Amino acid sequence: ADELLLEQRSLSADAVASHLQVSLAEVAERSIHGHPQQLYGFLSRSNDRLYPQWQFTDVATVPDLAELLSAIGGGVHPVSLDQFMLRPNVDLEVNGEELSPREWLVSGADPEPVILIAADL
Repeated sequence: ADELLLEQRSLSADAVASHLQVSLAEVAERSIHGHPQQLYGFLSRSNDRLYPQWQFTDVATVPDLAELLSAIGGGVHPVSLDQFMLRPNVDLEVNGEELSPREWLVSGADPEPVILIAADL
């Protein structure tokens, strides 16, 4: 069920290319071949590469995404990463409110706390 939800909340390579105004080849370069990796994609149950929406803002990707992906490495299940990025985290508090790692990064706050937490995933 969680995998299906994640697939429904993710974008196709075509949609990502359109959103970021780059070619499909550039999407592949950023997500599969690039070092450091600049986009996070996973293979769906039907073997399509999908890109979770949490990594995108209205016009680009969330700040410091490549550094975050580098800290996480490749061994984290897509659903686990999705939940990590979207759930409020006790270590990411602003004015008494816990933010999710995505909210923290989008706010422009120092990425270091998120990077440190992500390295433990």
